[in-house]
Amino acid sequence: MKVSTILTGLLGLLVLTAVAACSRSSTQPYTTPDTKAKAAAYIDDPTRLSEKEISERARDAYVFGYPLVLMDVTREIVTSETPANTLSHLRELPDPSFHTVVAPNVDTLYTTAWLDLDEEPIVLSVPNAGDRYYVMQILDAWTNVVAAPGTRTKGAEKLEIAIVGPNYKGRIPRGLERVESPTTYAWIVGRIHTTGTPDDLAQVHAVQDEMRMQPLSVYEGKAPPTPTAQGKQKPSSHTKSPAEVVNSMDPETFFDRLNRLMAKNPPKKEDAFAMARFETIGISPGKPFSLDRYPKEVSRAIENGAIQGQERLQKLTQKPLGTETNGWNILLSTGDYGTDYDTRAAVARMGLGANLPEDAVYPTTARDSDGNPLDGRHRYVLHFEKDEIPPVDAFWSLTVYDEDQFLVKNDAKRYAVGSHHGLKPNADGSITIYLQSSSPGRERESNWLPIPSERFNAMLRLYSPQAPVTRGEWAPPPIERVRD
Repeated sequence: MKVSTILTGLLGLLVLTAVAACSRSSTQPYTTPDTKAKAAAYIDDPTRLSEKEISERARDAYVFGYPLVLMDVTREIVTSETPANTLSHLRELPDPSFHTVVAPNVDTLYTTAWLDLDEEPIVLSVPNAGDRYYVMQILDAWTNVVAAPGTRTKGAEKLEIAIVGPNYKGRIPRGLERVESPTTYAWIVGRIHTTGTPDDLAQVHAVQDEMRMQPLSVYEGKAPPTPTAQGKQKPSSHTKSPAEVVNSMDPETFFDRLNRLMAKNPPKKEDAFAMARFETIGISPGKPFSLDRYPKEVSRAIENGAIQGQERLQKLTQKPLGTETNGWNILLSTGDYGTDYDTRAAVARMGLGANLPEDAVYPTTARDSDGNPLDGRHRYVLHFEKDEIPPVDAFWSLTVYDEDQFLVKNDAKRYAVGSHHGLKPNADGSITIYLQSSSPGRERESNWLPIPSERFNAMLRLYSPQAPVTRGEWAPPPIERVRD
């Protein structure tokens, strides 16, 4: 499996969080207010707890720690081929032959990097991108977005930031913006808009080629540049995806890795209640975890709890996510999870790298205005009244996929339409998109999105959505079937 395949898979899969993922649920199981004094009475002696209590805490700890362990396995796989603190660029948009991930994105190219901030800060430089939309979101090791520098937050100006780990005490040179990562490991997921034409792709490549990533000591001229600063991807010997690796871990391996990771990537202060519960069964930052230290009934209860955690996560990812309006499912809770550990884990399971809603929202639907499945044997329209046109500061687009969430070849070679595709408004300022398998006629082809001949799904992508979207006050109109 190539590293580029792993990266593309992770980035593409995140859109699944808007198609079939978790439902927000109560965080009460994780925040039972065990006091430190009460927790201390059980630490290293979980036999004072019932087997049911032990299993429940192991279950909750598994879901709590899943994003951190998955992120680390992903980092380990990718950096075995492309070194840490190295930019990696994806240079082409997917076409219908692309089946590496579901619901591939045909709007942006990705630039990514895994960061190790243990020794010193890492400096990221991005050139002036003009009026082109981009975001270089930075996620901590728990999948929370700690910063999203880009056109939404910084405009078109040249970007130079120093990403600082939790243990760095030194200064940052004047002219560099300081971004604090609460964890030693972090991940940059950059998205740059492109229309996909050869000329436009070349311009995006030029932006990517001017990006720089270097340790602070190199930036200041105190150390020589390393040869891997813009390293090339190499074929990978890994045959399992990161999720498959984590799923195959036995409970002892999982919890021991979680403990080791939390030493450098500590939980937040608001996680204190959850950690007080988990410490009672030996889950604590930096502490070696071994089932052998416990009586058989305790070990068995922990193992059963981890299995229950896997089952819980599986169930979470099978439920609809977000709120449904006009047949569209809209998720507005990614990138900043607080103590909603269920959502955090389920989003990580379905695809790492989810944006903050302020940067992108992905309404999805598989049904028309009558509640019937979208089917390519029929014709449809998506009609935006003038005051219903997606309110965005960047751009929006509509893409359709078959039932397996893949692009389907069409003679027009058109796989998305939107604000940057030359849509023609109606006389009253409204916009009508024609979803059908054959051309709607030359005068309407600018607004035509070819659809598969069988059942299909639709995804609306909103980049830099305005407040009505992020506050849940705006939703797309329903897709309506055209009656012959």
